[in-house]
Amino acid sequence: MQGSGRSRILPVPIYTSPGKARVASARSILLVKVLDEEDGEASGSAALRTVSLGRLEEVQNLLKQFNCSGDGSPAASNVVYGPGVVLQMPMADRDDPVNQILVSLVEDSVAWPVLTRICRVLGWKMMDPSSGRTFG
Repeated sequence: MQGSGRSRILPVPIYTSPGKARVASARSILLVKVLDEEDGEASGSAALRTVSLGRLEEVQNLLKQFNCSGDGSPAASNVVYGPGVVLQMPMADRDDPVNQILVSLVEDSVAWPVLTRICRVLGWKMMDPSSGRTFG
């Protein structure tokens, strides 16, 4: 099949027992900006202290340097596509702050180098939403 060159992974039913199917979910992580101890915050609490990544429009412009951008549709301006990833930001106005970005990994081997570079250059962290562990 000839297409746009962009592969999409769709949910696939996984049959575990007769008559019962569950859907495989795409692997997801969050992008956040964590406050460091030297930023004046007390380190006594175990809670993760995050700050805004920036305004929606600023975050979208920052992601463009990593070949991540929207599809041009004004209706879906909070969804950004990049190499191996789909990034979803909150439904917000362009001047509203973005506190986290939900990242769906479409192709692992391509996605990890891009995400690692985003975190290194912008000072962001990746967070596993199920465990709360941050890395990157």
